[in-house]
Amino acid sequence: MTRRLLFRSLRAPLVLALAAAACSPPPPPPPPTLLTVDGIEIRSEDLAPYVAWLDTATPDLGPRQKVARALDEYVLPLRLAQRAFAAERAQQKQLAEAMRHGAADFAALDRAAIAPANRARGEVSPAQAPLPAGRFLFDPANLDKVGEPIELPRGFALFAVRGHGKIQPNGSLASHADVLQVDFPTHTASQWDEWYAAQKKQLVGKVTHVDPEWIHAVPDWLDTGKLLVIDGIEITHRDVAPYVVWLDSYLPEGGLKAKVRRALDDHLLPVRVAQRSFAKERAEQRQRADALRSVATNIEELDRATAQMASRRRSNVSRSKVHLPVAMFLFDPLNVRGTSQPIELPMGWFVVGAFDLVESPAQMLDDYCDALQVGFVTHTADQWRTFYDAQRLELAAKVTWVDPAWVSALPDWIKPPKTKD
Repeated sequence: MTRRLLFRSLRAPLVLALAAAACSPPPPPPPPTLLTVDGIEIRSEDLAPYVAWLDTATPDLGPRQKVARALDEYVLPLRLAQRAFAAERAQQKQLAEAMRHGAADFAALDRAAIAPANRARGEVSPAQAPLPAGRFLFDPANLDKVGEPIELPRGFALFAVRGHGKIQPNGSLASHADVLQVDFPTHTASQWDEWYAAQKKQLVGKVTHVDPEWIHAVPDWLDTGKLLVIDGIEITHRDVAPYVVWLDSYLPEGGLKAKVRRALDDHLLPVRVAQRSFAKERAEQRQRADALRSVATNIEELDRATAQMASRRRSNVSRSKVHLPVAMFLFDPLNVRGTSQPIELPMGWFVVGAFDLVESPAQMLDDYCDALQVGFVTHTADQWRTFYDAQRLELAAKVTWVDPAWVSALPDWIKPPKTKD
């Protein structure tokens, strides 16, 4: 065969292959990286199974609360442990597999797990279940079975389920599972807590990437940087996060930047201005609020102690009708009939409590509570409004830094410096 014929014979399949490649769809993009810290890269797909479980187990949590739990309780500590204790973890996995090989059901595992320090039995609710074990524990098909070893931050564990409680009225899950958990740990609980606490300190400042969409779901012990500096007042992403996460819990469809804007405009910026302008007056009001809280630890005591105070107000309120941190306390079912520690607001300090919380069956926006709010303020509402309106005019053009990804989340009255093209 001549060289020309040989070239033609090779070129034909190559041309066909290139043509086929041009017609085929491009490969899907890799899953987005949500967080990179100290070289550990966490993608959205790494969190997906655990967020999906939380969608079922804790539907009232907002999307960022679910991602935050998956990150902080499981994926991030697991990655750190995998990197630090690979050999020890491999040994514990072998031990777990060996025990499972000889324990086919709940009773067999109960007999085999004789070390009391590494076994626990009790009722576990869906919200309490270890994230990677939840689906196994609450699947009726797994009753009396022993699952494959499940990897946890502290090592591996075997789980078996003896029974389930009644199906919850608001979903398809049982109220609890009767669970036997047998651990194969690399550390005791106290050793792990000590090690992980040290790791968290070492990771501060080592975040090299975070997806802006999920920056408020990053654990609050990690430093995710500044959001805004205006006239020397510095607001970080970590400052904003609790309010964004709470707004997510009942406004999951709302825009992220609108939530950031509300946290900045309604609470963080006015409080920082007040702290700087009225430090002495605020300290005096804080002392008065602390004194009240020391003798009023529940709603009945708060009601009696403030019966003659002009600064108290009792009324039915919705989430949107009170300041963000006040709403966060009042609309937590665990706080009903309790009283808050003094809550810092722009006008001063408030001690609050809820006599009752009425949850709407239709939507959370319609929830309301019978609230008692007692204020210790440096200004009346009108005085504060006059003062802060003037402050906003002075501050508007004094932005010295803003995270470029969040310029459009700033309140409208702030005038960030124009970027050079």
